[in-house]
Amino acid sequence: MREQKTQSLQNRFSAYVVAAVTNRRTRYLENKNRVKEREYAVIEMHDRTYTDFSEEFNKYVMDQIIQESGEISKQQKIISLTQEQKLISTIAGLKKREKALIFGRVFEELEFEELGKRHDISGKQAEMAYYYAIRKIRKQMGGRKDGI
Repeated sequence: MREQKTQSLQNRFSAYVVAAVTNRRTRYLENKNRVKEREYAVIEMHDRTYTDFSEEFNKYVMDQIIQESGEISKQQKIISLTQEQKLISTIAGLKKREKALIFGRVFEELEFEELGKRHDISGKQAEMAYYYAIRKIRKQMGGRKDGI
C-alpha cells in the first residue's frame, strides 16, 4: 500500500514537472516570437526612406507642369511657375513640424490621429497645427483667410 502511494505521488509530481516545463517552454517561444515581430517592425521602419518635403514637392510641381504644358499658353505657364515658386519658398520657410504635417496630410493622406502619433501630440493638436500652417501659407501667398 505504501509503495502504491509513493508511486502515485511520484506520478503526480512527474506530471506536474512535465506540465510546468511544457508551459514554460510555450511562454518562452511566445515571448521569442513577440520580440522577433517587434524587431521586424523596427527594421521595417528604418528601411523606409523619407525624402525632403521640398524635393518631393518640386517633383510634383514639375510633373504637373509637364502634364499641363500642352494645355496652357506661355503666359499662363510663366504665371503658374511664379506662383508655384512662391508656394515652394513659402513652404520652405515653415517650421520642420509644420512641413511634416502638411506632407503627411497632403501626400501620404494620413488622418490627423496618425499624424498626431508620429509627432507625439493628440489628433486634435495635429489638426490645429495643420490648419495653422495652411493659414500661414495663405497669408504669405496673399490669399484670404477663409480659403477663397
